[in-house]
Amino acid sequence: MPKNKKKSPARRREKELSPQQQLKRQVKALNWRRIALLITNTILLFGVYRVLVSRGYFFHVFTLYGVALLALLIAYLVYNRGLVPANVTREQLPDDWDEAKKDAFLADAARRIDRSKWMLTIIFPLCLTFAYEVIDVMLLDVWFS
Repeated sequence: MPKNKKKSPARRREKELSPQQQLKRQVKALNWRRIALLITNTILLFGVYRVLVSRGYFFHVFTLYGVALLALLIAYLVYNRGLVPANVTREQLPDDWDEAKKDAFLADAARRIDRSKWMLTIIFPLCLTFAYEVIDVMLLDVWFS
């Protein structure tokens, strides 16, 4: 006969929460420091870009930002092993590995992703800057000229 598993009190409280309370809990769990850093980097990188472009350094700054973006993207993908281990579960790992090796592999993958998140706070602002420039130069100038 199967035993009836009792739900933990924390699990029961979580199910009893209203959608508003669940949303408040999720908002508190956000990493506000990383979000503030992302917004600050976006403002700084975009501001520097626009100032240098307005002073006539378009080619230089565009090349510099492009090389920096490409280098950071390659570094992020190489460091995280192409993001392949990010979604691997214990069952998907080779059977000939012992439990310690599986634990080490999964812990290493999680540690690599966590350690490389700082690169994303530079990659995203650079991507947004390039997206703005493409929209501004390629679309708006063509449509409104």
